[in-house]
Amino acid sequence: MRLIVRERAVLEGHDERVWSLAWSPDGETLATCSADRSCALWHDAGGAWICSERLKKHTGTVRSVSWAPNGRMLATGSFDRKTILWVHRESTEEGDDHEWAVWDVLEGHDAEVKSAEWNRTGTRVATCSRDRTAWVWEVDLEGNDTECISILQGHTQDVKHVAWHPECDLVATACYDNSVKLWRDSGSGDDEWPCCATLEGHETTIWDLAFEPAAPHRLVTCSGDKSLRVWAPSATPAEGEAAPVYASAQCIAGAHQREVYAIHWRPALPAAALQPHEGAREYGADLPQGAEGAPWFITCGADNAVRIWVESQGAFALGLAIPDAHTCDVNCVRWCPTKNLFATCSDDCTVRIWE
Repeated sequence: MRLIVRERAVLEGHDERVWSLAWSPDGETLATCSADRSCALWHDAGGAWICSERLKKHTGTVRSVSWAPNGRMLATGSFDRKTILWVHRESTEEGDDHEWAVWDVLEGHDAEVKSAEWNRTGTRVATCSRDRTAWVWEVDLEGNDTECISILQGHTQDVKHVAWHPECDLVATACYDNSVKLWRDSGSGDDEWPCCATLEGHETTIWDLAFEPAAPHRLVTCSGDKSLRVWAPSATPAEGEAAPVYASAQCIAGAHQREVYAIHWRPALPAAALQPHEGAREYGADLPQGAEGAPWFITCGADNAVRIWVESQGAFALGLAIPDAHTCDVNCVRWCPTKNLFATCSDDCTVRIWE
């Protein structure tokens, strides 16, 4: 199988570095956030990507953006120490062309919010901060209310990212202290979320982490030590049982030439032929036999590069590299959940769409 990746569009509109991005669950809208204090929403209008709305309520850099599973709410985390929950309105008043409105503002962190992520049901949001904590918030959509139900304390440095397990109420946190911690709802009804595991192996800051969408729900991490690690669970517990036990299954040293900032699993989508696009940058590589149906993930980093990793014979190996995806650090990369696309964003203030 030959893998071909082609640059499809360059989105310009942010005035400063673009930190993060997220695709809507239906794959039709891309949300991007920036040091310019805004979150932009983009969609493909017949081949031309346009910004349909810009959300501007934060007073500091917007570091993180994520979609609720229903596709009608967003969470943005900012250096202003706040997380804003946004809702898509059914209708707008005359003279008001904004389709998105603030639903709630989550306050409590003592320092910058680095990440904010929805759980699989859209009933909880996890946030993390430079104040060394992660918070779990209960979102009551019917009562129009959000409440912090637990503060996760145990890391000794800046918490960089949070991620939810795809099937159970398990939160993973990545930290400047070189560790990943796993936290699980105790189920006792007292809103306790004890740390059930600490994963160690990286030599410096862990910037990002992601759970595999499908079973066995492996965890991948990326670090300033230029390496990637794959962590495998011994078993996936049933609802209400103890958290899965994760152990290091593979370390990919020297995955990038500099720090690795983001990592993301590819959704299970069939391969598709590319349509001609004159003048577009294109990269190709022959993949190992069986790679088409095997799990893949993608990474990006401070070396301006994007790399796709494919599983073959029980281990992940480099499938394709885009050495100069951007002209500066690539801060985030995310696959589209419904199409053979991925998006990247960078310190060069641009967002790029690849197919």
